Amino acid sequence: MGEPHAGWWRRNRWALLALLPVLALVAVAGAGRAATFWLPYQLSDEVTGEFGQATTLTDDYRDAGGEHTRTVEVTVHAVTPDPAPETNREEPVAGVELPEGTRLWEVELGFEADPDTVLQGCLIALVDAAGRVTQRETSLLHWDTGFDDCQPVDTTNPQAELFVGDEQVVSTRPPAYTRVVQLLAAEDFEPTSVRVWWEPPTYLSVPLPDGAP
Repeated sequence: MGEPHAGWWRRNRWALLALLPVLALVAVAGAGRAATFWLPYQLSDEVTGEFGQATTLTDDYRDAGGEHTRTVEVTVHAVTPDPAPETNREEPVAGVELPEGTRLWEVELGFEADPDTVLQGCLIALVDAAGRVTQRETSLLHWDTGFDDCQPVDTTNPQAELFVGDEQVVSTRPPAYTRVVQLLAAEDFEPTSVRVWWEPPTYLSVPLPDGAP
C-alpha cells in the first residue's frame, strides 16, 4: 500500500518544491492585508515629543460632516506621584481612600489649538518600562466626574457632528490652556513616558527625563 504513495511523492517532488515560494508569497500577502486592516485601529504611528517642549500632533478624523484634520500643540509640563486627590476642576477632595495596592499619579499638560478645533475624545495614559499602560479612568476615581481629558471643563467646546447639519456651538475655549488629570495605577507602577491621542493610529509619546518624576 505504501509503494504507490512513495512513487507519487518521488515523481512530483520537483513540482512540490516549486510550490514553496508561491506559498510563501501567499502567506506574506495575507500578512500584509491583515496589517493593513488592523494597524489603522491600533496606536502604530508614533510622534515623539520632548518633555517640557511643545510638540505638534496632527491626525485625521471623520464625522457626519466629512473628513477633518486636527492640529494641536501638546506640552507635558509635569508628572507627579501621590498627589492629593482633586476633582477635574482641581478642587481638593477630603476623606478619599485609594483601592489597596494602588497609587495616584498626576499629569499636567498644555494645549494650544484653534478654538474651533474639535479636541473631544482625547485620551491620556502613562506607560512604564515593562510596557504597562494606565489611562485616566473616571469610573475608578469617583470624585472625578470629568469625561474629557484634554479640554477645559468650564468652557463651551466644539464637538464633532453626530448628524449632518448639526448646529455647531460657539466655542469659548481659549487658544492655549493647561489641563491637570489624575490617573490610578498599580502600587509598583513607575511611568517612563506619557501618551496622548485622539484617533488611532497616530499618537504622541513623550519620554520622561531621567530622574523624573
